[in-house]
Order: sequence, then C-alpha cells, then structure tokens
Amino acid sequence: MTERTRASSPPIRAARLLCALGLLAASAPAAADFPQSFEFGSYGRVGAGYDLRGAPGGQTNVVTHGPRLEESPYAELEMRSLLGRPTEARVRIVATLALNGELFHYTGDFQSRIGVRNLYAEAQDVFVPGLFLWAGSRMYRGDDLYLLDYWPLDNLNTMGGGAIYLRGRVEGALQVGLNRLTDPYQFQLVPTPAPTFGSREYAYLDRVRTVASARALFYVRPDAPGLRLKVKLYAEVQQLPAGKYLNETDHTEEPLPSDYGWVVGAQLGAWNFGRNSHANLFVRFGGGLGAYDTMAIPSGFDVTRHVTAARDVVLAFSGNYERRRLGLQVAAYLRSFHEANDIPYNPNNFLEGVIDLRPYVFVGKYFRQAFDLSWQRRSPAGFNPETGTHEAPQVFKLGVMPTVALFGGGTYDRPEFRIIYSASFRNQGARLLFAADDPHRLRRVEHYLGLGVEWWFNSSYR
Repeated sequence: MTERTRASSPPIRAARLLCALGLLAASAPAAADFPQSFEFGSYGRVGAGYDLRGAPGGQTNVVTHGPRLEESPYAELEMRSLLGRPTEARVRIVATLALNGELFHYTGDFQSRIGVRNLYAEAQDVFVPGLFLWAGSRMYRGDDLYLLDYWPLDNLNTMGGGAIYLRGRVEGALQVGLNRLTDPYQFQLVPTPAPTFGSREYAYLDRVRTVASARALFYVRPDAPGLRLKVKLYAEVQQLPAGKYLNETDHTEEPLPSDYGWVVGAQLGAWNFGRNSHANLFVRFGGGLGAYDTMAIPSGFDVTRHVTAARDVVLAFSGNYERRRLGLQVAAYLRSFHEANDIPYNPNNFLEGVIDLRPYVFVGKYFRQAFDLSWQRRSPAGFNPETGTHEAPQVFKLGVMPTVALFGGGTYDRPEFRIIYSASFRNQGARLLFAADDPHRLRRVEHYLGLGVEWWFNSSYR
C-alpha cells in the first residue's frame, strides 16, 4: 500500500472531515439571530506493556467485566455546538468519534478501528422550561463502575430519540431506539438474478429490534451541605419481530419467531460526604432479550427458538472516598445468568463476581502512589469437559501503580501518567480456559509491566 493510498483510507478521511467541521464551526462568525458556541472534549487512554517474558502483556480476566488495569488503547474525540439564545430554546449538536484497538506506531498497520459513538441533536427548554428533546445516534448511559469499565444499570447504544424533563428534585426520561445488527440473526442478503443480466442481492431477512426505556430520578437534599442522596428507577422493554432465514445450501426456510425482553432496576446513590466522594448501589433484573446486551446476539435458545426464559440478575457497588492524603476507589458486582433452555448442568449458566480496591497515597502536589487489589471468580453450572469435574476459574491480582497528575490531587483528576505493574495469580480453572498447547496454560502467575496515560476533559462520558 502506498503512502498516498494510506492517507486516503476511510478512517483517515472520516477523521479529517470531523476535524474540518469542528474548525469550521469554531471559526465561523456567529449570526446575529443565531448565536453559537463550540466545545471540544475527549476521553482517552493509551498504554504499552509486556509480560516480562518478551511477549505483549494483557488482561487476565475470567469474568465479563474485569479490572481495567491493563486496558488496550481507546479514545473519543467529541465536538459540541450550542445554537440559540440563552433565554430561548437552544439546540446542542454532538458528534463523537471513537478509535479503538492497536495503534499504527505499535503494529505498523495504518488502518484503524473507528466508530461514531454520538451523532445527535438535542433541543433544550422546548415548550416548557426543563424539557429536552433529542434525536439521533447516542450513548445513553447512567453511572458506571469506573474500576471495571462497566455500566450495570442503564447503558444503551441507541439510534432513535427521546425526551428528558428536569424540574426541581425530579428528573424523568423516555427513550426509544432501533438496531439491526449485521448478523444472520437479524439480517441476511441473498443473491438473485438481475432483471437484465448478472445478479444482485436483496434482504431476505431484515428485522429490527426496538428498545424503549424509561427512568425516574429523585434527588434528596441536592443543594444542602453534607450528605446528598439520589434514587433512580429504571425500566426497559425490547421487541424483535418474526422473520425467516434461508439455508442457501438446500434452499429451505428456517422460521425465526418474534421475541421480547425486559429490564427493571434501581440505583441508590450518595455523594458529598468528603472530597470527590460518592457511593452507588445498583440492582438490575433482565429477562428475555433484556438478559443480553443490545449489541450482542442472544444464545441458548429454547426448543421454540425463543430466549424469553433467559434471566440476568446483577447486584453492583461503586464508591470513592478521599481524606487529606489518602483515597480509596471501590468497585464490585455479583451476577447470575441463565440461558432460556433447560439443558441440565449447562456450562453457559454461571454465577460470577469481582471486587476491586484501589487505595491511593497522595505525596506532594503531583505524585500519587496507587495500589490495585482485585479478586474475580466465575462458577459455571456445568462440569469442565476436559477434567469431568466442576472448575471455577479464579484470579487474584495485585497491582502497583505510581502515577503523576499535574492538575489536582484527587483519584479522578486527569490526565494521569502511570507506571503499571501487576501480577495475576490464576487457579487451575482459569488456566484450563487456554488451549492445551498454549504456554499460558502452564503459568500460575502472569506479569504485566507497562506505561500508560489516561485523560478526560469536557467529555460527556468516561
């Protein structure tokens, strides 16, 4: 590939287009009847490390959402423009470009994994003060477990629209969106002869999943000194219409029935009981399609090819506490998942849990010494096919992370420059997850040593 071809690759063209639009919006003069402002924000992390054996280092997680100590590079570039007068309805336009995976300076490959995470417009104070209407493609999220990079309650990647109403201590929101993943579960192209010559493709299977959600948020003592509380109630429904899949080998049709799903959950939050301090307790119940991520293909169908009987239950906690020269971040969850089928001792049914503690010692103005202690375990309902016994993969991890932060001394102040060392101690069940000839199967301890940086500023999400 020539340098000219590389420079014109789709990711590079997309990045140049978004940057050009941002510069244009920032430099364009504001019209007298249509004033505007422009903001740029970003979230990002980049790290490089190895396993002390000459190979690249990586994560050793055995649960769905493990500690984020040795994460791969990821970045979001966000541009926002606000149109309208402060005393009237205003419109905010948001575009977020995301880059994920290994970078050119590491692989020598100029291609990048790129995605548009936000592309929507939101009208503020429409009809009545406090009413927001939005439409487009959006990351639609609540609070997260930072140490696990996990949103346990409301976390939708939606293309649709919704409304948010803020009044005093109460917030209400409604959302509806669609997706159609490019997978035979929802979409199939089949070749057919063209009217004149040759052939063309048409959508034999083309069914759209609808996801609608509602949330209500109540604040207790939101402006009072000392402890403040909030309570969130959340509900979600999903629906997928019926369709037919064509087996192109024997040209038989396979009916795919309609299906649905639901989610209900709640969150209790507290904050302002110390510098940068907060605590959140989550509970989430999901059934049917709601037991799976909206961007994932369901598995474990029953005999009627439904997943209506699937169940997912999550109990999660996150917190942060800082006092003088000490700080502590905490994240943990317990999850029970069961597929819709009645297979006895199904290894795909499991109970998993993880807890991660990250204490900080603040030394001077810029330096912070962090430690990371975590334990994770997954207990499947079935037996290991190799040993014929019940094997529960388990990992205990110890991390040492000296860091430098130039703009503040709290645990969440960024940018943060890091040296990362971690040792992961794995039991037999965790080692059996690797192939028989994989050298990782023989290692009880995995090491990681690397350098990294994480930042965020003017960013909607972290």
